[in-house]
Amino acid sequence: MPVSGLVVTFNSPVDRHRETIELLENVPEIETGDFRNGKLAIVVDSPTRQRDQEIWDWVRQMPGVIDVAVAFVGFDDGQIHTGDE
Repeated sequence: MPVSGLVVTFNSPVDRHRETIELLENVPEIETGDFRNGKLAIVVDSPTRQRDQEIWDWVRQMPGVIDVAVAFVGFDDGQIHTGDE
């Protein structure tokens, strides 16, 4: 299960993009966080890498979005890695 921390940058202050933010909030795999200075923090927790990529692509194409920066990506494959493998 991929978990991604992303920063979405808008072309103007985030409060002018309430409709886009509401669309993001309606996606079960997305959790929205703080927004300020035209940037919105989101976390994407999807069941597959393919779904993760679909969400990233969709977010990049949303009205007012000019950039999506990756802050963190983690892949949980259900196994415990100890570093001894």
